[in-house]
Amino acid sequence: MDDVQKDENNPDQATSLSRLQRLKRSISPRAAKVERAFLSVLRYSTLVTAGLVLVSAAITLSYGAFQQFGRTEVEPDPVSLAAGDIAPEPSAAPAKKAAAVISKPRVSAEVRRQTLDVYRVGFKGF
Repeated sequence: MDDVQKDENNPDQATSLSRLQRLKRSISPRAAKVERAFLSVLRYSTLVTAGLVLVSAAITLSYGAFQQFGRTEVEPDPVSLAAGDIAPEPSAAPAKKAAAVISKPRVSAEVRRQTLDVYRVGFKGF
């Protein structure tokens, strides 16, 4: 309201400002009352929700702890295993593969000599 200048010569502006001020004065307490009521409802609903969450957590914890005690009633099923279930049965094909010896790939003597020559020339100073 500070930036609005009152014009003493214009009675409509003076009347409108007084009406605006009266409206502001009448709305301000009502707005504060509504705000207090809203915040109270918000606060209490939050507290009720938190309480329900805590109660449900306590009930769930208690139920889980209760389930840990007592006899477990489980009937075991009979199980039978054959040798083929654990390891495959040997066959003739793998035996032939075992007979053939796979040699490791090796570097020839010529490649070793060339590598040694490169090393001696390139790293002689070090």
